[in-house]
Amino acid sequence: MSRQPFVSPLLSMNSTRFSDLDFGAVAVGEGLANLKKDLHQALLDSFSSIPDSFQAEMHELLDAYCGTRQDFYRLFYVPVWSFLHWIPYPRSVDESGYGTVRLAVQAHALSLFIHLWDDHLSDSQLPPDMLRIHSRTTAWQQFVASAHELCRDFGLDPNQVEWACSTYLKATHRPIMCLDLTEYEEQFRKEVAIWTLVPRLVGSSLQPEAGEALSRIIEQFAIAWRIIDDIQDIHSDIAGHKKTAVWMELPVEGRLVWESCRKSIAACGELPPEEWSLLTRHILESGCLDRLLQRIQLLLRGSADAARAQGWHSLAVELEQSLIAM
Repeated sequence: MSRQPFVSPLLSMNSTRFSDLDFGAVAVGEGLANLKKDLHQALLDSFSSIPDSFQAEMHELLDAYCGTRQDFYRLFYVPVWSFLHWIPYPRSVDESGYGTVRLAVQAHALSLFIHLWDDHLSDSQLPPDMLRIHSRTTAWQQFVASAHELCRDFGLDPNQVEWACSTYLKATHRPIMCLDLTEYEEQFRKEVAIWTLVPRLVGSSLQPEAGEALSRIIEQFAIAWRIIDDIQDIHSDIAGHKKTAVWMELPVEGRLVWESCRKSIAACGELPPEEWSLLTRHILESGCLDRLLQRIQLLLRGSADAARAQGWHSLAVELEQSLIAM
């Protein structure tokens, strides 16, 4: 049976006045460009154990998924991985060529991949097949193993790995019903527990306070990313019956219009322009959009201040560059 052409779930089908809102651009020099290549190579290396017959297809799938060749980590904003370049953690290489650098890069590369892959497998935007499921299993096993080895090399408590994995799995398996933005953010903190594990370990290799600080910085950036993603994807989130940060900040009248839009999409497969126009007006005139943008800016500035307090000035600059032009 021939395979169906793969269409990436990341290709947005709807362009709206909200879809172009984005973080500011972060300057990427040679060091960061090389790190991004290392992250991609670490991902490919994690699949070296899958059957040879799957290798080429997996590489093709990754390229189709991210929309370009051999650059999977273009899907992730720079500050969520650049700390591996900027933070002066103890760098070593053992006889096998691993050591702390390779372990940190591999564990973090896989944490980012797993979070995104799981999300799309779970909601069927990425239809599951044997290769996609097996690649996820392989990535998870190597993520856990790499994180454990990193704990060993840094002399840190390996129970941190179990906590992060358990927190992530519980949060994503049975997300709670959030009633406001505070609960929504707290839920997402748990959902990115595997993203903040390597920052915690890398920072803790310097001192415990640095581990807490770096974990919190990445966590706050991730929450800001979640909110801006919700703003960009309003149209598709309505169709998916999702109650996002935008829904949380809408007054009752706006939520009723949101529900009316959802019913229209369910009934006829598309959102009538007049209903979309009415919802857009509620989002703008109620102050919903302004409040969310202000929250994003507050998270980014707080992260930048925390980075600068630790002496991580280059990371602070990136977080400031990420501020939205308003």
